[in-house]
Amino acid sequence: LDGFSMAMDFRITNRNRARVVQLARELDEIVLSANGRFYFAKDSTLRPETTRAYLGQDVIDRFRALKQRCDPDNILQTNLWRRVFER
Repeated sequence: LDGFSMAMDFRITNRNRARVVQLARELDEIVLSANGRFYFAKDSTLRPETTRAYLGQDVIDRFRALKQRCDPDNILQTNLWRRVFER
């Protein structure tokens, strides 16, 4: 993949939380418009609708089906899974 990678860490406080969330959403839109990619292992703000725009519903459905086959009791979970992929 040709391009740049960027990671940012912000201290979240009650005072800046809304602004940081808004910034993350704006950056998500920039990434989508540039046909960029998201680094799931580091992301803590990605939303389901952004993930759908990024991967497409078919890919998400296939991933959910694979997870169901491999983990029918839903034992293996992460915050990302619950936030982005769980229905």
